[in-house]
Amino acid sequence: MTLELFGRLLKMLHLLTNHGPLSIDDLAMRLDISRRMAYRYISGFQELGFEVIKRGSRYGISPMSP
Repeated sequence: MTLELFGRLLKMLHLLTNHGPLSIDDLAMRLDISRRMAYRYISGFQELGFEVIKRGSRYGISPMSP
């Protein structure tokens, strides 16, 4: 994993935990990534055991996630 990727993942985690729920478009714009990559990152957080909350077309991560 590159330092740039690690930084984007940390920023996304911060955004989803503290500023969510956010749409995929918002996340992609803020992180300067594609929508597809934003979906992949969210899927990765789910696989790691984070509680991803989906409200309509917006995503967040529960602050109580392990």
